Amino acid sequence: FDPWWMFGVKDGFDIVIGNPPYVQLQKDGGKLAKIYQAFNYKTFQRTGDIYSLFYEKGIDVLKKNGVLTFITSNSWMRTEYGEKTRHLFINNNPLLVITFEGNQVFDNAIVDSNILIIQKNINKNNTKGAKIKEIQNTLQEEVESNKVILSHLSNSEWFIGSKNEIFIKETIEKIGTPLGKWDVNINRGITTGFNEAFFIDDNKKKEFLLIDENYSEFIKPLLKGRNLNKFYTELENSNILFISWHFPLHKDNSIKGASEKAEILFKKKYSPIYNHLEKFKKELSNRNKSETGIRYEWYSMQRCAANYYEDFFKPKIFWIQLSDRNRFTYTEEEVFATNSCFMMTSNSDNISLKYLLSVLNSKLVLYYYKMIGSSSGMGTLEWTGVGTQKIPIPEIVQKLIISSFENISDFVIYLLKNKENSILSHTDNTRIASHIEDILNMMVYELYFEEHMKEVDLDVLQFVTPIIENLQQLPIEQQIKELYEWYQKPENAVRQRMMLIDTRSPDILAVIHKS
Repeated sequence: FDPWWMFGVKDGFDIVIGNPPYVQLQKDGGKLAKIYQAFNYKTFQRTGDIYSLFYEKGIDVLKKNGVLTFITSNSWMRTEYGEKTRHLFINNNPLLVITFEGNQVFDNAIVDSNILIIQKNINKNNTKGAKIKEIQNTLQEEVESNKVILSHLSNSEWFIGSKNEIFIKETIEKIGTPLGKWDVNINRGITTGFNEAFFIDDNKKKEFLLIDENYSEFIKPLLKGRNLNKFYTELENSNILFISWHFPLHKDNSIKGASEKAEILFKKKYSPIYNHLEKFKKELSNRNKSETGIRYEWYSMQRCAANYYEDFFKPKIFWIQLSDRNRFTYTEEEVFATNSCFMMTSNSDNISLKYLLSVLNSKLVLYYYKMIGSSSGMGTLEWTGVGTQKIPIPEIVQKLIISSFENISDFVIYLLKNKENSILSHTDNTRIASHIEDILNMMVYELYFEEHMKEVDLDVLQFVTPIIENLQQLPIEQQIKELYEWYQKPENAVRQRMMLIDTRSPDILAVIHKS
């Protein structure tokens, strides 16, 4: 784009205004990324969007004190790939940011949009921000009635909210330690490149195991996104042929690139599996052509978690990437998951995955993630590995408190996995689980807002931890029954305090609880 050649403008434009296209640079095999990488845009990210380059070029062709205003997707505000774009903005002078969260501005674009007005000048740190959920008046009136001053913008995520929302966010971040700083591993599920070849049902699995029961070493149960419920998993008729690069010589570290020797041995030693995959050889060979048959054999999975596949055999938390709510699930079974899911394992005996599970499934974490997480549009959050690592979780050292959270998790998992067999004749297990989650949410609130909850007589751990400790020697069904009956009593302090949230903490806990 040459302003002088096209328009005779030598010293820059006074105004740049527009609605640039929203196209991911990695789309269609990264065609756009390959084109624009050579142009040295500072906002370039292979995983980013072309509109970032439009922002950069637009600001570049402004004269000093000139103003750019674009309407685009607001994904740059919170995503990892938006960091360079945010850096560009704070090195100029953002005047106004309007974000339309949950409000579709364009009928043909399923994204949350934003309007940015920015001046080519030194940052005055006096940016106005407005979050518009519903337009009832003119846009100018909506901005005036919802505006806040964003005086501390940085490369980190940009959040626009009320003073109360900012206070809640800052308190959560002050009390908790980001999950990424815990001694845990967070990785993505398996990418085969062509699922039809590697995913098999139970009948096919039985067929292979009748030939050789040792095939069970690389035929494993498979979880897909729909199998991941909040707190628990549901295995169904699905398995994966876990065929690593260079299989069956996958443990030979001297092999570099696709190995003819490995294929010959695979065909000879595991001919039924080889013959099954050979039916899909054309499709498998047409996967990423820069790697298939070069870095790995045509019959191997595209991404086989070479550095962390053993984590699938450990106790773990799974979650699905795209979801309108937090759906973290726990399992100790040896199962794999697809690349629509993420997995977390612990590196330390001092870290309780069930404690983390309890907090991650809470209303508080859902409320917080809506502030910092990116959206795929239409209200669906992207629970990415990078995004989830930012969730602050309090590090608790009191074993009694951790044990209480662990037991609560066990109760909910048990109830939801046994929905068809109610432990109480007058109430189904799902309803009981919902009430126990109410207790759990109150416990999580206290982890972050202990001082506030004690000031307004809403703290609950003083009541919950003793009752759970006293029940631990009983069978799990009896523990659940007694906890539920204790909670249902009209005079129960936890129940009463939860009902008083609206009046005693209208600006903090009530806001979170209703999210």
